[in-house]
Amino acid sequence: MKIINSLDGDLQPIAEMVGTLLSQGVESRSVDGNLQLVRKPGFGSEAYAVTLFKGVEDRTIDRYERIHSVNIPETYRDVLHVLNGASVFGLNLYGVPSSMTKDPPLLDRSAVQPLDIATANARWRFGFTNDESLFQIGGAPWTPEENVAYFLTVDSGVASIRKHNAINASWDGLQTFLGEEIDRAQQVYREIETLLADSRNRIRTPE
Repeated sequence: MKIINSLDGDLQPIAEMVGTLLSQGVESRSVDGNLQLVRKPGFGSEAYAVTLFKGVEDRTIDRYERIHSVNIPETYRDVLHVLNGASVFGLNLYGVPSSMTKDPPLLDRSAVQPLDIATANARWRFGFTNDESLFQIGGAPWTPEENVAYFLTVDSGVASIRKHNAINASWDGLQTFLGEEIDRAQQVYREIETLLADSRNRIRTPE
């Protein structure tokens, strides 16, 4: 699978996670060059716990930046060349949805696409911080009830921020961030799965 072979450097923790999952024989599929693993019918008929989006070319990123008046830091542009966003057990890395590179842009929810990084930095980020030196690259559940947002710092570090500018954790780079947060995301994902299962059971067997 081409996308896996290109995951090195900062993205090595994702490659290691995928290798572990495949060695366990999890269900996987490729959709338009994107890789999906660990089917989760409890979340939806087409739901997978992991989706990795194939990389995007510079010219596409350039067009996207012009349309949305956004400047993606070079550190994250390098990531997008290899991995145009991902969803890993609830941890989302944002990317450039192909439908949002059109002029006018159109968000197509029927397509398998990453969450939109321009929208994140124009809107979503303000629930977490107003610091314009930070660039939002993703988000994840912190607990089953609360989310955190991930921001790239000016020195290419990563900060995890809870609501209202509460810095939760920080890392010196993407690799250390992914190595720690993928493990944490899997733990929270299991908690959410358990809560959903309990909720469904209560609905099926009312008192």
